[in-house]
Amino acid sequence: MPSAPLPTERVPKTPRVKTNLVDQAFGRLEELIVTLELAPDSIWSEAELCEMLNIGRTPVREALKRLQGDHLVETLPRYGVRVVGINLENQLLMLETRRALERLAAMSAATRATEPERANCAHMAATLLSMV
Repeated sequence: MPSAPLPTERVPKTPRVKTNLVDQAFGRLEELIVTLELAPDSIWSEAELCEMLNIGRTPVREALKRLQGDHLVETLPRYGVRVVGINLENQLLMLETRRALERLAAMSAATRATEPERANCAHMAATLLSMV
């Protein structure tokens, strides 16, 4: 019985350049926000950010969506984006949550660690202690 011919249709590839540009835009915008080069409560248009980053509108827009998910910017419809100011109460709540999650992650990692991983951690701890 002859084998069926392989389909000749081409499967469209996911554009890697777009993803890379989104990642670049996200990283650069995040850096500008964290270093306060984009001041808290300042308002920026997408066009201004595109020009600043020298990256097209679509990757910048996707990066802004990710930053909004991280609560670093807020979209103002038909106006632009606002860099979110630092809210001490929210920071303390996130710190409290992170402490609990990090403790759980560390305990889980410690119980699942292999012997070589434990030896490596012990070596790194000894190195750090010798620096003090």
